[in-house]
Amino acid sequence: MLAFRHKNNVPVAMMDAIKCVFEDLTKDDLLVRCVGAYTQNPNESLNNFIWKVCPKTVFVGKRTVEIAAAEAVLQFNEGLKFHL
Repeated sequence: MLAFRHKNNVPVAMMDAIKCVFEDLTKDDLLVRCVGAYTQNPNESLNNFIWKVCPKTVFVGKRTVEIAAAEAVLQFNEGLKFHL
């Protein structure tokens, strides 16, 4: 089987300029923060829960949005085992 050889289309000068960024992204102290899956802002995650329950594409009243937000907070805080 033939080994694939990737042709590098990025100029060497540009590779040298961005190399430090990639080296910084692979440092252990930065990667440790990703181990516990803490890679997303909790507020963004809560918003994701809310819009799954009550999508923006469908018009609903204020009460429905409040219920969706309350359910999302319960699910976000307690997981799928919350009790009303």
